[in-house]
Amino acid sequence: SAIFRASSVIEEADREMAVASFKNSFNQATAQLDQADMPPEARELVDELLDGMTNLILQTIENGEFDGAGSVSVAEGALQVLVGGKIGDGEALAKLAKETVAKLPPGLPLEFNFDYETYKGITLHSVSGPPIPDPNAVAVLGENPKIIIGTGPTSFFINLDPNGDATVKKLIDAMSDSQDVKVTPFEGSVALGALMEFVHTIEPDPTLGDLLQTIGEYSDNDKISISSRLIKNGFLYRFSIDEGILQTIGSAAKSGVGMGGGF
Repeated sequence: SAIFRASSVIEEADREMAVASFKNSFNQATAQLDQADMPPEARELVDELLDGMTNLILQTIENGEFDGAGSVSVAEGALQVLVGGKIGDGEALAKLAKETVAKLPPGLPLEFNFDYETYKGITLHSVSGPPIPDPNAVAVLGENPKIIIGTGPTSFFINLDPNGDATVKKLIDAMSDSQDVKVTPFEGSVALGALMEFVHTIEPDPTLGDLLQTIGEYSDNDKISISSRLIKNGFLYRFSIDEGILQTIGSAAKSGVGMGGGF
């Protein structure tokens, strides 16, 4: 339903600026934390986690390559979320997660399972929550939602999917098969019809149902897309809106959706 991918080389001459920019953002976030009413032991844990993540991000910048991707799918009414990319040290990320979890207060309704399997060089870890009592939420997240985290030598991913390991292993297979594929600096797209259908499934709405009939006629032509490519001295961006979305906007305008009374 929605995907994005970004990839770039951080030239050595630009790394100092990138580090300075990140540190400035980090300091702003820390200043916000200073204003929060947080118990000392919780603040100490947050600080340790942020320090560890900062070191990993700085190492990633120094390595000179940024590569990340993500997707959100609502196929068949089930929510599937995936984010991942390159990182300075994936094993250090796993170690940081273990150290953080070890310091969490007891009694949390979460189950952590580290290093439960290694598949094609990627070590798998999971976080499971308690059973969900709401049947509507179960349809979206599964009865026992589980987040799977994969860490490799210089990569990571985080996956939320009711299908669990099956989806994760397909992802790792795809990663292995696409190592030498040339990519553009950025591209992303959103399939509006699937997202509208997902919202309508969770909370039915007659007006949204009418719009779904319109966009349903353009099931293969309902995306908003953006991409970029390198040109001399810069980038060229391309933004496109499929016909199905334009037709749906027109239908919404005719029916008065989103307009105030009297028009």
